[in-house]
Amino acid sequence: MAKLLAICALVWGAAATCFAAVQNFGGAYACRFIIGVGEAGFSPLIQVYLSRFYTRRSLGVRVGIWLAMAPMG
Repeated sequence: MAKLLAICALVWGAAATCFAAVQNFGGAYACRFIIGVGEAGFSPLIQVYLSRFYTRRSLGVRVGIWLAMAPMG
C-alpha cells in the first residue's frame, strides 16, 4: 500500500510539473486528467495508511484534520 501511495504522489507531482510545458488546451486537458488520476488515488489511500497507525477513535480526528487542510494546499 505504501508503494501505491508513493506512485500516486509521484504521478500527481510529475504531471503537475509537466503542466509548465503545456502549450495548448489539448495538452492542458491531458495533464489535468493525469493529475486527477494521481489525486483521486491519493486521498483514499492516505486514510487507509493512517488507519495503520491510529485507533478508530483517533483516526476520525486525523482524517478530519486532513480534510480540513486539503482545500488550503
